[in-house]
Amino acid sequence: MDRPTKALPHAQAVSRRGGGPPGDRPTSGAPNAAPSTVGPPSAAKAFEWAAALVPPVTLLTALTFWFGYQVVQTRAGYFGLDPSVLGYTTSDYVLRSVSAVVAPMLYLLVAAFLLVSTHAGVRRVVRYPEWARSARLASLVGIVVGAVLTVAGLWVVWHKGALDEFKVERPWVLATGVILLGYGPWLLMEIDPEHRSNRVVPDVWRRHSSLLVVFVVVVCTFWSFSAYAAKIGGAESRDLVDRKLTDLPLVIVYSAKDLDLRADGVESAQIGKPDAAYRWRYSGLRLLVFSNDKYFLLPAQWDHRTDVAIVLEDAETLRVEYQRKDAKP
Repeated sequence: MDRPTKALPHAQAVSRRGGGPPGDRPTSGAPNAAPSTVGPPSAAKAFEWAAALVPPVTLLTALTFWFGYQVVQTRAGYFGLDPSVLGYTTSDYVLRSVSAVVAPMLYLLVAAFLLVSTHAGVRRVVRYPEWARSARLASLVGIVVGAVLTVAGLWVVWHKGALDEFKVERPWVLATGVILLGYGPWLLMEIDPEHRSNRVVPDVWRRHSSLLVVFVVVVCTFWSFSAYAAKIGGAESRDLVDRKLTDLPLVIVYSAKDLDLRADGVESAQIGKPDAAYRWRYSGLRLLVFSNDKYFLLPAQWDHRTDVAIVLEDAETLRVEYQRKDAKP
């Protein structure tokens, strides 16, 4: 009688590692073969997060650039300069808008948060049949109000003098009307099963209306930011002049040649020996900005109605000294 054979230890080890015959390997349904559900996020998930974050970041960057450009344009125009001569880069415009753009950005973000919260609340309410009638009435009222505000907003666009004293707020008449006009039909389709069963209206409306509403809101946002930036830039410039330009540093310019700078408050004097590197001295100047290798200067007694801005290109024949802004010119 044959004695039973004893399996070798190394054979058992091979079978456990999955290196034995196919029939000895654990099946996919075995507990030790179950795939782990915990692991690093997939590339698709990362792409989904990136796709969700990039549009808001891009919009905020574009808004800050546009806001900065409008502020610089208004301020430079007040002093008789064109923004093109300043030679600012995109980063310059963004950085120069930070201090003034904080308030409108916060308003915009809070408004977006309230809209998202309201939308989440509405989606929850429409699930209850007892609220269906009130929600249907609210959607109809929203459509009517939205239509009226949309027509009024288009009238504001057409007539530039309309609501002229509310230049910052006037774009939101059209934006609010379009939002209500787009949200009302969506709410009706969520409430009424008959509307949901009609495939023509929901498909067309949901596919195109949301995109169009977003486009209109984005354009109105840029419009409102432009008006606010122009308001801020003009107010800052007038305030700067009212304080006699005391927020700007005093500048003394030394030149090898006579620059013939003639303006109220600017004093010129010939100094040094004939062989001196700098023979002329000009005081009574305030530095508006240094950009694009140019000094943009204003007379310390600058007057908006009569005086001009002085532009000097940085060169070896010039030497510029700065004084405290509160020093006497």
